[in-house]
Amino acid sequence: MNNITIASTMCEISAAWAVYMLYDSATAHVKYVGCCRLTELFNVPDARANVLFDEVFGPDKSLILRMINMHDDKNKAMSAQRKLIHEYSVPEMNQVSSLTRHAKIECINTGEVFDNAAHVCRAHGLPQPALSNHLNNKSGYNTVKGRTYRRMMK
Repeated sequence: MNNITIASTMCEISAAWAVYMLYDSATAHVKYVGCCRLTELFNVPDARANVLFDEVFGPDKSLILRMINMHDDKNKAMSAQRKLIHEYSVPEMNQVSSLTRHAKIECINTGEVFDNAAHVCRAHGLPQPALSNHLNNKSGYNTVKGRTYRRMMK
């Protein structure tokens, strides 16, 4: 295990954005280039929201998380992320990242499939932010009104 040293104030850390890469530990291939708040780095919320996450990094598969750099602004971090994605010839999981926004949503409890998150919210009377947090694996949102949802591949 490597040491991580960040010399900063708590306000700066709370506002910072991290650019990171996820590697398959067996092959050492880059599978995803991500960007999230530094405080959420170990939860990799954007990677976990990717429809391929469970397939690529299932519960029994190990991964390597490498923080590449840190930025004080989300736009700078996203720009650095795009450069890395291009540099690594669009890693496997980044190829489908654009699909997550428009992916169908399945209710695991009922088996219902919805065209998008807005339809889920209307049908089940859910607040949109709560469903979004749930789909993005934010802590505290394991379920929404007692139900579990997931994005589906098109």
